[in-house]
Amino acid sequence: MKLKLFTLTAFLGLFLGANAQINLDQRIKKEGVVKGVIIKNGKEEQGYIKKIAETRRFLTNGEYKDYQALDNFQYFMYFIPKSEFESAEKIKNNMYIKYRPEAIEGYKYIYPDGTTLVYETVMYSDKSSITLKMIPQPVFVRVESTGRLNIYTYYIPPSQMGTTLEEVKGAEEPQTLFRKAGEKEAKAIYTINIEKDLADCPKVVAKFKNGEYNVIGKKGSDSKLVKIANKLNANDEMKLAALMEYNEGLCD
Repeated sequence: MKLKLFTLTAFLGLFLGANAQINLDQRIKKEGVVKGVIIKNGKEEQGYIKKIAETRRFLTNGEYKDYQALDNFQYFMYFIPKSEFESAEKIKNNMYIKYRPEAIEGYKYIYPDGTTLVYETVMYSDKSSITLKMIPQPVFVRVESTGRLNIYTYYIPPSQMGTTLEEVKGAEEPQTLFRKAGEKEAKAIYTINIEKDLADCPKVVAKFKNGEYNVIGKKGSDSKLVKIANKLNANDEMKLAALMEYNEGLCD
């Protein structure tokens, strides 16, 4: 009798555990969220992030087409703590907290397959057009490499008014930024002066001056930034290769 009772209790525990997981999965799907982490005051907090739209629809030649809109990750996101999301009887919209770059140091956006996008708050002056974006302001940028300097990906958002197809397509092109340790503001890669900015690593400077950094895309598909590098012009690709080797500790 005791054995039967123990078996029944164990089975009931497994059933309730599985049912709870099913309910959580249903809630995740219903709420349209992914797992996420925010970094605030140097500490990580786990939770869930409202899915961020990765495409935008634009009228092209009389029909609507979808274009990438990865710039949507850069300015705000909605987050709910893990404990609150998983224990609340009902999820209400006001339970989500809207975070802008100035409020946190960054966040992690985790897809169901485990792929994780890491975003960091940096100051950046977008000089791609004469707008208020030229004033340095905090923005979330995607982290591609960390080390003696950080390398990021940034997307130029279309203007809010009078958006053109050229702007929409331009927003699909990744822009590479970098920021050295101790510096507050990130810079576009085309602005880097290798001899000046990497002067503390003479080996990288010498290799760059000697033209030893070939097009990254030719190094093989295992290169972390191949896709990004292939969007750059040849000179900026060489700069990116120099930055990557600098980050790998050539002069450590």
